[in-house]
Amino acid sequence: SGFTIVELMVSAFIVVLMGAAFVSIMKFSGYSMLSISQQTEFNYSAKNTAIQIIQSTRKSHTFEVTNEGNTLILSFDDDSETDADDDGDFYNDTDHQEIFHYAATAGNFPNDEGTLVEAETINYQASAADSPRTLVTNTQTLGDTPIFKINDLSSRQIDVNFELYDQLPGDVRTQRIDISTSAYRVNGL
Repeated sequence: SGFTIVELMVSAFIVVLMGAAFVSIMKFSGYSMLSISQQTEFNYSAKNTAIQIIQSTRKSHTFEVTNEGNTLILSFDDDSETDADDDGDFYNDTDHQEIFHYAATAGNFPNDEGTLVEAETINYQASAADSPRTLVTNTQTLGDTPIFKINDLSSRQIDVNFELYDQLPGDVRTQRIDISTSAYRVNGL
């Protein structure tokens, strides 16, 4: 009328097995949700950085790429009715500059070969006197391509290329996003 010890052991084993399967499914689901959340955050950061560079470039009067393609300096004419530099032209003044700069920061992460390399950021300064604000972290160049490059076919166009890279906490998997876009200057000559 009762259970035998063998029956209890078999049923306990089945319960433990089902519990282990449930925990494994929950752990896998958690990693998947973390991965999806991080990928969404990466996409958002990359998009916002690219949009800010594109919008600022479109509004700029002139631009200059320096520091081997790591710095983009945009110049703006804040008042088109005033000839601030007294050269007789009202449309070519550079009243203020905005700066986008690709720079190394503290921290290391593994590259494709598993070697540790420095984490890097893209920073923005609303003017040369302002402190830089970090737009995106864990960036690196796409191969030998500089972050900022004046397009070979159009001197009014800037090509922007960078990669976001990160590793999930407690996981060996990594995520990457490659950004390759162009910004076309509408103002100025």
